[in-house]
Amino acid sequence: MLQKYKIIICSIFLASCTTGLTKDGKTVELSFEEPKKKCKKIDFVHYSFMKGKLFSCDFEAVKNVLRNKTAEAGGNYVKINRIDDAGVHCNSTGEAYNCSK
Repeated sequence: MLQKYKIIICSIFLASCTTGLTKDGKTVELSFEEPKKKCKKIDFVHYSFMKGKLFSCDFEAVKNVLRNKTAEAGGNYVKINRIDDAGVHCNSTGEAYNCSK
């Protein structure tokens, strides 16, 4: 019985580690390159998380946070400038754009 509770608690903990995409975040295009169409830079977006020395960055969560923050700023394209997995922090920066469709 105790083993069953341990599995449930671990499952809940692991499921909470990855940040999900919002409805608007799903519409944001993500790239490491400048946008190819006519776009206006509207904001810088940043993600920072203290991960400790035993874990690496959850790159899916990094991308989701940058896309969500770009959508919140009114953008539909984010250019990732940097993802840093060194030390005890996971840091990422990007540029949010609003691109005409």
